[in-house]
Amino acid sequence: MKVLSAAIILLPFLAQANVDMVMGDTAQDELIISWSLEDAVFAGKYTGGEFTQVVTEPGLNAGAVTIATDDSAEKHILFALYTEDGFGAENNMVLTYSYNDFAHESTYYYLQEQEHERIGFLKTQDERWDALLAHSGINFCSSVTQLNMWQYSYSISTDGTLTETAAGAWNKDYYFSESDHFSVYPAMMVGPAACSGGNVLIGTSYGYNSSSQWLVNHTLMFDPNSTDLLCHTLGEGWNPDLSGVMGLGCSSDTDMILLYSDNTGEVNWSAFTAFSPVPESTEILPWDFPGLDDPMAFTSTFELPGMLMVWYRDDEIRCRHWNGEWNNYDYFVANSLYAPDLEEIAVCADTDGYWIAWLPGTASEPEVVFVSFSDVTGVEESEYQPVEPVARINPVTNPTCGNLSVEISGVSSGRATVTDLCGRTILEREIIGEGIYTLGELPVSGVYFIRLHHSSGEVSCKVISIQGCLSR
Repeated sequence: MKVLSAAIILLPFLAQANVDMVMGDTAQDELIISWSLEDAVFAGKYTGGEFTQVVTEPGLNAGAVTIATDDSAEKHILFALYTEDGFGAENNMVLTYSYNDFAHESTYYYLQEQEHERIGFLKTQDERWDALLAHSGINFCSSVTQLNMWQYSYSISTDGTLTETAAGAWNKDYYFSESDHFSVYPAMMVGPAACSGGNVLIGTSYGYNSSSQWLVNHTLMFDPNSTDLLCHTLGEGWNPDLSGVMGLGCSSDTDMILLYSDNTGEVNWSAFTAFSPVPESTEILPWDFPGLDDPMAFTSTFELPGMLMVWYRDDEIRCRHWNGEWNNYDYFVANSLYAPDLEEIAVCADTDGYWIAWLPGTASEPEVVFVSFSDVTGVEESEYQPVEPVARINPVTNPTCGNLSVEISGVSSGRATVTDLCGRTILEREIIGEGIYTLGELPVSGVYFIRLHHSSGEVSCKVISIQGCLSR
């Protein structure tokens, strides 16, 4: 299996526990994945069914990841960090790491002083840049609100240092009577995605005006040889309960596809050409899902034909494939899941299939699944059946303090046990159905293993106990 080289662009969304992913470059089945949980952001290699070389950056709640190549053809990992919905954040940065050992190389700080930050890395390499960063933000000044969008291209040196090589910017002023509506209808950015001609598209929905109740959807095209972002307005005067951008992807046979919900709540998909932010064509999605509130993602690889759309709805992760036309069946990736948030699904293309990652429920790291081309590329009805539920057990909070509660899914019965590092059983309880169970209080601070024994086998996870935290 050939692993594609990847170039940069940051992918932004709304949830705290966002997941981003790009193909690795040295080994079969190797991925670079980032995710956030609680007040920390993580990035690591995923290979052989497990995460290795994981780095942790505390104090932030969002991030994105990609790979860049320097002039000597050496690979570097780029890890972008930021704080979502944080005004005047001081921590917007891109960290570069050595691809081989994840050793930190350099830190680059990008534009700050914005609220509702959204960033994204391009996932495919272009000869005009080693990396491309898309970045959006909102400034408040009295009753004036300004939506800002930037794209920066960078070169990367052998020591991992980033140098800006081109930039484009766009902004627009709006007037709002109440700024707190952004907590309900925050600005959303999807993309960026590159077309075969090299230009890059991003999509954005804007916020809510309590007087006239409108949302603005824009598409913006970036030419790295220019200093401007070309803009096209998809809709103005739209109800924010019904409309907004959802996802953006690209492939070699259809430059780019944007998915968005319009003012009637109908989901549309628009195709874009290489050199214009104006849609070449727009059609209503020929099936009912995903909807505006369904977490979803597109592949974004212009070197390969076809595009995979992945989404979560009703305890299931499903996907459909585009290759000149949509296949007319849902392929079921997983079910019996606790709902991920809007940013908690990522997908990337390999030469023989697709990798899908998501962060379910209270899990401490993403689930990762490979789907082959043969599973999803047909356009006729398929005999595929939903996959069997996957047994899972995870602590409700990790670290935990006081009584330990666990969330269980994918089983109708079983037994949950907690053991210490010496293998001694500390807590035990019978399980009847899915749900949240309180197992009891752990005796001392430390690391414990939680196991769910069920009819088909056993699954496990770790939890950290901190004693005395309730009294501080």
